[in-house]
Amino acid sequence: FWLLQTGLSEKIPDRKISVYNGGVTGYGPNEMYASLLKYIDIIKPDIFINQVFINEFEEINLRGEQRHASIGFRDLTPRERIFSGSQIPQQLKTKVSELLKNQTYKRNAYNKSLIQFYELKSDYYSDGNISRMNDYFKKMSELCRARKCRFFVLYAPGQIEVSAPEMISYYPGHLDLKDTNKYDFMLPLNAYKNLCRSNGIVFLNPLDTLKANPVRPVYFRNSWHWNEEGHKVIAGFLEDIIAGIVDN
Repeated sequence: FWLLQTGLSEKIPDRKISVYNGGVTGYGPNEMYASLLKYIDIIKPDIFINQVFINEFEEINLRGEQRHASIGFRDLTPRERIFSGSQIPQQLKTKVSELLKNQTYKRNAYNKSLIQFYELKSDYYSDGNISRMNDYFKKMSELCRARKCRFFVLYAPGQIEVSAPEMISYYPGHLDLKDTNKYDFMLPLNAYKNLCRSNGIVFLNPLDTLKANPVRPVYFRNSWHWNEEGHKVIAGFLEDIIAGIVDN
């Protein structure tokens, strides 16, 4: 958000620009709506950008207690208390699995690369899930409209949509990802785009911008998160869009 605020302040020097990062690790659509509802009258934003990742079609189904447990609000076992907040056990497990090249490694590669969201047989895009996501976007849009705030949806592509296999430490090389009878890497993007179109919401898609960036990679090798370069790309992408809106 600092990159975006700095860039916009330079492009629009006659306006005071304040950018607030309301993202919370582990939050899904239900929590994002509750958060916006709580803070929109405090911050009074002119523009609200809702970044969505490919796994929101799973997150939309989590109940409050499941969410709390998933982000650590639960009683921990003695072992969990010792290693709470530490990634050492998971990293050791991943390293051992990589060395062994066994079924555990394949399962980890499958899960971490989030292949399940690109499978044509996936239940994540069932009518029920699409309906729940549609209701979510509709509520967010209506809340923003009532507060005279522009509402945009920013799509965050999965790493596997952007990065070459050699740039992904957990790339599932044991799968034939070119099999178009099993996989479609446009599934989540198209699902969000169609939902936004049906609700009259501006859909921001940085996929081509990320893929075309001359400096690679734009994601961390061991994570689906943008690295420093990736954040620069996204900030620049948003700067151009927002500056164009303000100029008009």
